[in-house]
Amino acid sequence: ALALLTAGIGLRLIPPLGTKLAIDSALTSPPKPLPTFLQSLPIPSEPMELLLWIAAAVIVVTVLSTIVHLSSRWMATKAVNQTQVSIRREVFQHAVKLPLNSVHDMKSGGVASLIREDAGGVADLIFSMLYNPWRAIVQFAGSLVILMLVDWKLMVGGLLLLPIVWGTHRTWINRIRPMYRDIRKQRQRIDANATETFSGIRVVRTFSRNRHESSRFVHEGNFLVRQQLFTWWWTRIIETIWEVIIPLASTGLLLYGGYQIIHGTLTLGDLMMFLVYLTMLLDP
Repeated sequence: ALALLTAGIGLRLIPPLGTKLAIDSALTSPPKPLPTFLQSLPIPSEPMELLLWIAAAVIVVTVLSTIVHLSSRWMATKAVNQTQVSIRREVFQHAVKLPLNSVHDMKSGGVASLIREDAGGVADLIFSMLYNPWRAIVQFAGSLVILMLVDWKLMVGGLLLLPIVWGTHRTWINRIRPMYRDIRKQRQRIDANATETFSGIRVVRTFSRNRHESSRFVHEGNFLVRQQLFTWWWTRIIETIWEVIIPLASTGLLLYGGYQIIHGTLTLGDLMMFLVYLTMLLDP
């Protein structure tokens, strides 16, 4: 899956080059010469034919990258599901061997929540610690190399945003991640208490504890809702900062790149291609 993912990202880094070729060599008069590494290929020189050739190449590369990416994600998803079954089986086999007092402390609903939610969630580490980080590393490194080849000064300007991204990420790690952990514990507590209530329903009715148990369930549910809403606001704040960074960076680099174009040290195609790669650089 990781090998196919690497190939798919490599293919996705190609289409922005088509934007540069279309602007500089097909839509600009007089047209700029093709890059050195493309001059040996049988590429038409007439503008309309060149434009059609670029469009066809971009379509082919995009379809190939999509197929490769879907294949890699399918293999990773299959691994996740197989891992979920394996881990749930191991957790179940371990739980039934625990001392009775340990099982009693966890309560039946808590054990069910652990096996269903937590043990299943462990398999998500395949995406969150292997698949997605590898995608980010390959895409970041590939975009960085291309940006350096286009204009190292523009690349340095883009990297100035990384401290902001790093700072907001640390806020996510230190502030928001524990909130999700608390939400998971509260949900597990609700499951455990609800299961315990229904397993001892005769005792509950004998001592007229219906209203008390219902009140406790509602109170715990309301507390869970408040936790989720509070976490939602923190998450939206961080995501909003990330959404604002890229447009601001693009605007600043557009001004600098426009200055370079006016003075003839950069082409319009280079600038447009650079802005696309900048987005690909900051996304990981």
